[in-house]
Amino acid sequence: MWTNSEPQETFALWRKNSSELPIRENVYSALDLIEPILLEDYNEVLTVMYTPNEKVEKLLAVSLRVMQNAEASLEDLHFCTYIHGIMFYK
Repeated sequence: MWTNSEPQETFALWRKNSSELPIRENVYSALDLIEPILLEDYNEVLTVMYTPNEKVEKLLAVSLRVMQNAEASLEDLHFCTYIHGIMFYK
């Protein structure tokens, strides 16, 4: 996912490059949501995914992280498809 740099450097670069955009606050908000999810320990991500009443946007980001993990369990992958179904029918 990260090319020739540390993840923190990548996020800092994305923030810097979007600083002049009219939608920069939206970009910053999205990065604030996904950065911790992509940098957290995988077990912490799973904990967030199974937290009741978590925001759907956060669940979607977490589920994408889980789905890209080659060692995700079938149960976790199934729950990810459930989360995506919530987004589709919302």
